[in-house]
Amino acid sequence: PFDERYFIGKEDGDFTHRIKMAGYSILELPAAIVLHRSRPRGTFLFYYQIRNRWHFILKNYEWRTIICLLPALLVHEPIQAALLILKGHGVVYFKALAGLFALLPSLREDRRIANRIRRRPDRDLLVTGQLIVREDLAGNGLLRRGKDVYETLLNGYWTLLKRTVLAW
Repeated sequence: PFDERYFIGKEDGDFTHRIKMAGYSILELPAAIVLHRSRPRGTFLFYYQIRNRWHFILKNYEWRTIICLLPALLVHEPIQAALLILKGHGVVYFKALAGLFALLPSLREDRRIANRIRRRPDRDLLVTGQLIVREDLAGNGLLRRGKDVYETLLNGYWTLLKRTVLAW
């Protein structure tokens, strides 16, 4: 079942993550294209992307993983907030955080359900990859180069975690 609270963005990712977390396999085709009969994606999605990403992490990740990711998150969140503020979308960032706080009362139950179905640890499920950033937010050369460096650092940090703290 999909988490209806996500409305848009993350509901399919949350569902497939929970399937894999429960020990089942799922075939994912990264090159697949899905046609949605809806309006073009716009800035209205920022709210859901930020709120849903945080709720997904808090709901599905093991506490040890969240703690290990805190240094990266303490860098990532201010960068994301600053970029959105600089591009004129700062209000939506703070609205998304307020939306996340509205979901927190159900978090204990959400985590209980996730832990009940868990058969595989985060280290076996989570991978690194390219950050997807809209061209209108990181389209110039300097921002693109900064994104590449940032991705390299994040990928290195995750590899280090998987080989050390999350290996046991």
